[in-house]
Amino acid sequence: MSDTYEVFLESTFVPMYPFPMTRITFNQDQLGGLACVRGLRITVSDVLELLAEASEAEILADYPYLEAEDLVACRAYAARAQHPVLIAAAH
Repeated sequence: MSDTYEVFLESTFVPMYPFPMTRITFNQDQLGGLACVRGLRITVSDVLELLAEASEAEILADYPYLEAEDLVACRAYAARAQHPVLIAAAH
């Protein structure tokens, strides 16, 4: 399931954003399969909560393993989650 979903995100996001959405990863063995940043043990939800409370500069200073592109990817993931794309399988 996770491989299929990652491909779905890449095909959905790549034309719209200047970086690949492979920054958002899913692994059932890590944090229950929640959306994480680059395989790190920090979820997209964690990053979004941080963005609601602090500036990007503060977040990047406090979490040196995060990159500015990670913050953008988390926002893009959240925006896309509000507008899901349905794909019908061909018969």
